[in-house]
Amino acid sequence: ITENTDGTYKVTVAVDQLVEEGTDGYKDDYTFTVAKSKAEQPGVYTSFKQLVTAMQSNLSGVYTLASDMTADEVSLGDKQTSY
Repeated sequence: ITENTDGTYKVTVAVDQLVEEGTDGYKDDYTFTVAKSKAEQPGVYTSFKQLVTAMQSNLSGVYTLASDMTADEVSLGDKQTSY
């Protein structure tokens, strides 16, 4: 793993007889990049669950979304119709 100057990590893995789709023959390794996670900032949300909790605590607040979100981590109660 190496750190890139563009805010990502370069990860190189080696697997015996690795075959990558769309290529002929074996490769010695596989390389991909992973974005660095950013430090938490007040009022900036990357979790839908944290966003809902914050909004329930302060309905007049200002909230910034820092990533794409899904509601998969939050479920509604039996008689609830909204978060």
